[in-house]
Parts: sequence; C-alpha cells; structure tokens
Amino acid sequence: MDLQRERRRSLNSLSLCGIGAIGLGLWSVIKTIMTFFANRNYIAEMISDIYTNSGVSEEEVSLKAVAFITYLIILAFLVLVFSIHLYVGKCANAEAKIGKKRYLYLIIALLASFLYTYSCYLGILSI
Repeated sequence: MDLQRERRRSLNSLSLCGIGAIGLGLWSVIKTIMTFFANRNYIAEMISDIYTNSGVSEEEVSLKAVAFITYLIILAFLVLVFSIHLYVGKCANAEAKIGKKRYLYLIIALLASFLYTYSCYLGILSI
C-alpha cells in the first residue's frame, strides 16, 4: 500500500513538472515580448549602429526591413522555445497520466536545463 502511494505521489509530481515546463515556456515568450516592447528604440539604434559601422549605407538597406527581419527571426526562436517546452510538458503529463514511456523528452529537458543554467551564468557575469 505504501509503495502505491509513493508511486502516485511521484506521478503527480511528474504531471506538475510537465505543467511547470509549459508555464516556463509561456513565461519565456511573454518575458521576451515585454523586453522588446520596452527596448524598441534601443534595438532600432543597435541595428542602425551595426549597419553604419559596417560601411553599408542606409539607402542600400532599409532599417525598417532589417528590423522586421530581425523580429521575424526572434519570433521563430520564440516559437521554437515554446514548442520545445510544450513537447516536454505534454510528454511528462502523458507519462504521468497514461504511463506512455518516451525518453526523448528527458534528453531534451536535460539539454534545456543545461542551457538555462548557462544563460543564468552569463546573466550573472554581465552584471
């Protein structure tokens, strides 16, 4: 009886971690969007500085087009990050509820945790 209770608690924790992974992906997207809305002028100046220092004239490259392409690339990465979190979260929930064993999501979750740890380390170094 005690073994079944421990198993139920573990599966409940796994399900909660899956929901947390989805929530973390959603928070990453929201945080990035808020950062870009807050620093819109800084990003435009940064793109302008890149093209002024590289010797390309503003007539050759429209800054609005470059900014639009930059935002599209960032949007693609946001979709990728959220998709990874969604996949890991859904697989964890499926394993907790149905018992469906998939091991690829564990590898992806481990890789994502290393990347998050590394980004936190870089954030601390930049302070």
